[in-house]
Amino acid sequence: METSGQGQRELLAQVINRDLCTACGACASYCPYLVSYRDRTALFHHCDLTEGKCYSSCPRTGLDISALQKFCFPGSPLTAELGPFKGYHQARARQATDRMKAQHGGVVTTLLTLALTEGIIDAAILSEKREKFLPQAIVATTVEHIRACGGSRFVVAPLLAQFIRSAREGTGRIGMVLLPCQLQALAKIRLVTTDTDEPIGSPALSIGLFCGWSLVWRDFVKLLQTMTAIDAVTGMDIPSRQDLLEIKAGPHSCKVPLASIQSLIRPACRFCVDTTSEFSDISVGSAGDTGAGADPGGWNQVIIRSDRGQDLFNLALKRGLIETRPTSDGSLRELKHAARAKKRQALDNLIVKSGSPDDLIYLNPKDPLLADILSHFQ
Repeated sequence: METSGQGQRELLAQVINRDLCTACGACASYCPYLVSYRDRTALFHHCDLTEGKCYSSCPRTGLDISALQKFCFPGSPLTAELGPFKGYHQARARQATDRMKAQHGGVVTTLLTLALTEGIIDAAILSEKREKFLPQAIVATTVEHIRACGGSRFVVAPLLAQFIRSAREGTGRIGMVLLPCQLQALAKIRLVTTDTDEPIGSPALSIGLFCGWSLVWRDFVKLLQTMTAIDAVTGMDIPSRQDLLEIKAGPHSCKVPLASIQSLIRPACRFCVDTTSEFSDISVGSAGDTGAGADPGGWNQVIIRSDRGQDLFNLALKRGLIETRPTSDGSLRELKHAARAKKRQALDNLIVKSGSPDDLIYLNPKDPLLADILSHFQ
């Protein structure tokens, strides 16, 4: 994976101006002329550096998934659909009140608060809703603050910018809840800073969220304004087995057909091959039938990827904070099918954009983990 010898100009030409920017915030941490502003990456001034970390840390400037996974998960089994894989569970917070305050089963909030109280992490970098539903990256140091940040918003916050800033300031052991593209950037940062004078390293804990897409904030706000008072929105969800986005505003809710928000999806999401946050310690989501409709709070699907992810999950079980239920081969097969379908669609979109199956723009077409998915183009 070669991303050296490139700088801000190439980042603008190859990523930002081609609708591939994920707004993760990594580049803005390294370039004083780039800034994360209201769900986009804005340019203040051109830079003439011919090589820069703004380029090498971007998840869309060159991503050899197999090579990066071997670097981040040495010796771990890798799967084409789901990435590093140590185990699969369906789990939820044991207390119903905890599930109702969080998204679906409440596993993310439970694991993160446990990590904080046990001293595994000193702080958590999370997304918090601010004015007009715009998410901002914040540093949470209390259980109450972590719980207050629970729930999905479907809009990206520049969490990587906050992580790099906190790492430089010596915040301590950091836990993060991230999307797939943000985790890819974090993995690249680990790689490119290994032999430099600024070893940012990795967070003490990374929890990845399942993700199909995120929305462009400014366009989504326009839609929300036609439906409800924006600041009254308390949460959003895609109910199990329903092609709807449910927007909760106090005691009321509005349901929007997913087909009607396709034009609001961030363009970069259409070129993402990761559904289950393959570069995290532990991934959590709710894809398919997890019982959310029949059981308040439902269940989360959990993929264990690293030893520290496994240790934290086992500790939560031991303390009685989460519970599991038997999983079926069909459940895992369905998740793999969904993940493979997203990869196939993203590769298709990349080929259409480049005009050639030999040019996947930011991915390595010879990556063995993509080989069998690419084969249907031949």
